[in-house]
Amino acid sequence: MQKRLDVFLCSAMEPYPELWAFCKKLLILSHGQATVERGFSINKEVESDNLKEDTVVTRRLVCDYIIQHGGVTQVPLSKQLLASVARARTRYRIHLETNRKNKEAKDQALKRKEAEDCLQELKFDVKNQRMFLRRTKYSDIHQEDLFVGSRINVFSRQLNLIEYGDQYTANNLSSKKERTLALIKPDMITKIGDVLELIYSSNLMVTKAKMTKLTRSQAADFYVEHQSKPLFNNLVQFVSSGPVVAMELMGAEALSIWRRLLGPADSAVEQGEVPQSIRAQCGTDGIKNVCHGSDSLAAAARELEFFFPSTIGQSVPNTATFIDCTCCIIKPHAVSEGITGNILNSISAAGFEISALQMFSMERANAEEFYEVYKGIVSEYPNMVTELCSGPCLVLEITGANVTKTFREFCGPADPEVAQHLRPNTLRALYGKDKVKNAVHCTDLPEDGVLEVEYFFKLLDG
Repeated sequence: MQKRLDVFLCSAMEPYPELWAFCKKLLILSHGQATVERGFSINKEVESDNLKEDTVVTRRLVCDYIIQHGGVTQVPLSKQLLASVARARTRYRIHLETNRKNKEAKDQALKRKEAEDCLQELKFDVKNQRMFLRRTKYSDIHQEDLFVGSRINVFSRQLNLIEYGDQYTANNLSSKKERTLALIKPDMITKIGDVLELIYSSNLMVTKAKMTKLTRSQAADFYVEHQSKPLFNNLVQFVSSGPVVAMELMGAEALSIWRRLLGPADSAVEQGEVPQSIRAQCGTDGIKNVCHGSDSLAAAARELEFFFPSTIGQSVPNTATFIDCTCCIIKPHAVSEGITGNILNSISAAGFEISALQMFSMERANAEEFYEVYKGIVSEYPNMVTELCSGPCLVLEITGANVTKTFREFCGPADPEVAQHLRPNTLRALYGKDKVKNAVHCTDLPEDGVLEVEYFFKLLDG
């Protein structure tokens, strides 16, 4: 699994020079790249081409031409050769595009089949002359997951909740769900985990989250209602002085609960009146007071639109650097269990720097694409995909020297049971359940760190 097949055979057959000479000829004539360069992974399409007579002849001609000039590095790069390579590259691109279209057609056919299978689940009520779905108990859905805007998975089918089923349900449930903004200011950015623990312990849900760096102009627009107050300039300067984390909180009476957790705006007042509030414990004055909370539902709607706009492409930028970084995904099961704060605290306590943070709700197609490298390799692949798109996940960019290797070691073995025996202080040992619900995903290879971070913070956030 670590060497090319030709390198492996060369070392293994060193005591048998005659056998190795024979194998070398076979490797040359087998048009190597499928079975040799990729080790034991065989590309069936390429292999079928290797069996054609003209392919073998072409390979022999190429080998003779290279030997004639004394090696690959001595082959003259003539205009004719470069033109031939360009044409070959064009044909290769056409081949890739054809494969892509074939895959799309296959995916569409699969979706049609799934829709047809779904129709088979329908039963006909002879008495009432109507169709209805067969009732089945499904233990993976909880009442707190059922709200407009949520995304759930039922028997591997991804469903977006867009409206209440009837007016009675709307009247009874919509009034109980409030949304408000929580903004963690620059002075509290290293204690995001503490704030999240407090939020989840108060029965509030974080449905959106994003780390951003506001410009002075953006900060002034956000605090426009305080423009006439003496503290306005200092407030704008402070909020734009470093990264902030904006979150959408949802729950029964979310606005009043969050403001009660914060305490009065002036931290000096809080220490005497509400000593248990966040601002009393961590704030210093009326500006450096840890977090911001919306004053009213109308203000909450305006402020949430500022950080999480309904118009695509108008959002504030993320803080990803894409330099010396690795990707960490706190999986949906960990988010729904309310242990996100604990995981973030563990990461910070281990000395890792979180340079970007954002909550994503993955489409199944995106989850399949992100995990594609594990397809056919890891038996848990289908369940891994289902888990990643089963609810919101929190994605982190973590930066530092040799960070991919050190953070992967900190996450521990993929199987939490193994991790608990071998490395009990790792993230998966502490917070994982099984090989699929193992709390976090982390980048495997150093060269993939930037790619995985870009997938979320450039592609999906773009």
